[in-house]
Amino acid sequence: MNLNIDGRTNMMLVFLISTIVGAFLFGVLGNLSVFFFLDINTFGSSFDVDLLSQQQQLNIFRLTQPLNTVGIFLVSPLVVKYLFRNKSSFCFSWQRISYSSILSASVLIIIVKPIVSWLSIVNGNFDFTVLGKLGESLLGTAKLLTDKMTIVTVSNSIEELLLNMLIIALIPAIAEELFFRGFLQQFLGKLTSNYHVSVWITAIVFGVIHFNIVNLLPLVFLGAILGYIYHFSQNIWISILAHFINNASLLWFVYKYSYDVKDIGTESIPVQSIIFSLVMTSALLFFMYTAWEHRKAVDAGKL
Repeated sequence: MNLNIDGRTNMMLVFLISTIVGAFLFGVLGNLSVFFFLDINTFGSSFDVDLLSQQQQLNIFRLTQPLNTVGIFLVSPLVVKYLFRNKSSFCFSWQRISYSSILSASVLIIIVKPIVSWLSIVNGNFDFTVLGKLGESLLGTAKLLTDKMTIVTVSNSIEELLLNMLIIALIPAIAEELFFRGFLQQFLGKLTSNYHVSVWITAIVFGVIHFNIVNLLPLVFLGAILGYIYHFSQNIWISILAHFINNASLLWFVYKYSYDVKDIGTESIPVQSIIFSLVMTSALLFFMYTAWEHRKAVDAGKL
């Protein structure tokens, strides 16, 4: 179904404005929360997070990260959903949740891990210094993000693990899937009339917006996998589940086996594991594709 140009333009405009306003308002709210609950003034010009203790940095992250995630990723798709609720062409979920979709998505997001790890190694071997100062800046940002992730993903108790599951796994899974797959991928799909194009453009945006150049390839690949899961299941909760499993599994490995996120992209992956992962990933995607085609045929027969 093609949207008229005015409706499409207005929808994207509302989305962009809501993203900017949401990020600003919830960012301010997060800093106010830090001031009132932690007695740390992040508004001052002399504030330097690197001068704080590791525990203080961790407390700030746990307080501000959920608000920042909601402000940047969750506000805009919900605002668009509300304001354009009368447009039958915009919906987060077109199909009911099925057991086959749940099982396929859950297995798929785990079975792709060897490919993701291999892509991390490939990405890590790139020499970004050829980009000059830009490359050095991007590498510096990536190192900073990796160092912070090393701190925040560590759980010293089951209570901390559950808290991290909420902050790092569940809230981002819901917010980012509604933002990227629920709105952006769907919007691009209607704009281009090609779901492969919409999946991969959204995946590239998904990877870039994480601002970690040394993990760009695996992030784009994961974004594409989540995009196909959403398209073939036609239900946002299936891609949310897959996104949550991906994040939660990392937190569990860090907690259970003292895994260091800095090791991602440094450990060699057996060729057999990569081949097995490729074969199983292709098989599961094909299964989800055939299920999607079958549902389309059934729905067409009902018309």
